[in-house]
Amino acid sequence: MYNSTFKQKSLEAIKASQQEKKDKKLQSIKLAVNSSPRAKKVVKKTIKKVKEKSVKSIETKLWQLCRELANILYVKEDGNYYCYTCDKQVEGANKQLGHFLPKGSCPADLKYEMKNLRWQCWFCNIRMGGNGAEFMKRLIRDEGQLYVDELFERKYKGTMGKSRDIYTQLIEEITSKLKD
Repeated sequence: MYNSTFKQKSLEAIKASQQEKKDKKLQSIKLAVNSSPRAKKVVKKTIKKVKEKSVKSIETKLWQLCRELANILYVKEDGNYYCYTCDKQVEGANKQLGHFLPKGSCPADLKYEMKNLRWQCWFCNIRMGGNGAEFMKRLIRDEGQLYVDELFERKYKGTMGKSRDIYTQLIEEITSKLKD
């Protein structure tokens, strides 16, 4: 039989040791900032990274709201969801919210525009890169050529402004739509 002399620390002891480590780090950072101009630059870069993360968290929240709204807008009469480009029933990990105009080539406001988003299966969205040709044919069939032309116009026109401001405004708009 295995005989261990290892003693498990209590929760309080673990928390105290973690707090002690944090305090030591904080103290060394304070000393470095006060003594070195280079350290001040490092701290500024760190603060910048924190701000970037907060934009990312805003984008995550916005994407979650888009998915909730798509669940309401794009459900079929039978209560199921189908791939917009191949008509397969989608659910779980196979249910992806795809872009007609690729997310990377869109201005900030068009990335999360419901006119540009539809449910797609994993194969069409990922393996076929959104299946753009079929997506466009179906958008023209369902919404009309003017609708598609407006999306392309908005893509090339772009919306001026900082992403954070645009994303915050979109969160408010989608939240109000969800409440209605």
